Amino acid sequence: MKKWSIPSIVIGLSVAGWVIASEVKSRDSEFLRLDVNGDGYVSAEESLANAALAQRFAKTDRDHDSKVDANEFHDFVQRTRAVVANN
Repeated sequence: MKKWSIPSIVIGLSVAGWVIASEVKSRDSEFLRLDVNGDGYVSAEESLANAALAQRFAKTDRDHDSKVDANEFHDFVQRTRAVVANN
């Protein structure tokens, strides 16, 4: 069994944290880009700027309020990444 030194563990955790933070920032910036009117939601009309979201808008809008909030968008991104990774 390989022993890990504390510095290598710290570096590994730092890199993992950076990767996660980068993914969150990327996802959040895409959400903000789509939310043209800045109301905190992506409408069906705004979703047209992202073909994948526009195509799956009704499924992504889990609470059926005709808009996608940040949490629903996050779930959409996760599902989309999973599909891409499995193909």
